[in-house]
Amino acid sequence: MKRSQNEQNGNEPRESMREALRLFSYLRPYRRHFYPALVCLFITAGLSLAFPYLMGELIGGAVDVGSDSVLSKIDSIALTLAGVLALQAFIAYWRIRWFSFAGESGLADIRRDTYSKLVRMPMYYFSEHRVGELSSRIAADLTLIRDTLIMTVPQIIRQSVMLVGGLVFIFISSWKLTLVMLACIPVVVIFISLFGRGIRRMSRNAQDEMAGSNVIVEETLQGIVSVKSFSNEAFETRRYSSKLARFVELTLGEAKARALFVSFIIFALFGAITFVVWFGSGMLGRGEILLHEFNRFVLFSIFIGAALGPFPDILSQVHKAVGATSRVREILGDETEDVGMADTLQVTRFNGAVEMRNVSFRYPSREDIEVLSAVGFKVSP
Repeated sequence: MKRSQNEQNGNEPRESMREALRLFSYLRPYRRHFYPALVCLFITAGLSLAFPYLMGELIGGAVDVGSDSVLSKIDSIALTLAGVLALQAFIAYWRIRWFSFAGESGLADIRRDTYSKLVRMPMYYFSEHRVGELSSRIAADLTLIRDTLIMTVPQIIRQSVMLVGGLVFIFISSWKLTLVMLACIPVVVIFISLFGRGIRRMSRNAQDEMAGSNVIVEETLQGIVSVKSFSNEAFETRRYSSKLARFVELTLGEAKARALFVSFIIFALFGAITFVVWFGSGMLGRGEILLHEFNRFVLFSIFIGAALGPFPDILSQVHKAVGATSRVREILGDETEDVGMADTLQVTRFNGAVEMRNVSFRYPSREDIEVLSAVGFKVSP
């Protein structure tokens, strides 16, 4: 049983990611905008790599100031750099527009399908799931998925291209320094994988508690007449405060873990860059690397650091989106009832007598409260 539980826990992230990828099928009808946006994303990420390369050439070319050929060369590099930045800005404009169109349109389809699924659920479904919880899934969870589709996914692709491209360029500049830098990466990667699982679990629990607090607000406001009739204002306030306290506790726990995560990444990342630059400075002093190669290596190292820096927050956002996706997929995967009238039972005559014997009842969503306890009565026609 223990092995089975461990296997289940190991497969949970994989299954959650598979569920998240299923939602990307909603982008298929808008592929004429989504695919060009992806192409633009790769182009702008590639053009970003031209900045440290040309900047390194510009700094290296300024060493021999005074020569007419050198001055002409740095002017040419500066003009090329300005042209690259202008082209990148133009392509980025269309990339953002197309990503927004595809993401917003796909999310509207997800919202429509989720709502259509909910209104076709049988009545017992709404006894097992509170209305406030379902409303929170349509509002908060789908908004989180929207932010992931429109902002987080493009950012992941862009930072990944910059990271891989930067590693290629620094390897060309100095393979020895590159190997020193790569030796520092496994520690960071292992730490990310260990923390990611815990942050994902805490994020999901916090979202569930927020949905629970929304349930109380919606139930109270919908039944405000009953609340006022029984003077239950203080009781409902305590219920809501208790849920909020639990949500704040989980959110602060998640923030603490994320803060530790980000702090370690900052220290390890820039500490590694400092160590590599120190090592490279020694190589420069011994004549093992040229000045312009070293300048280019440092600039690309800074770009790699800038690409890795947002990854903790990006991964945290992805973990939240995966948790939200699983809840939306639960709704989309549930069985609905037949709303047609073809199989309606035809009753020709009622006897009219109603009798209940020793009936007890609890709502599935409120099992702690017994609504009816051993009720019995008989009503004649």
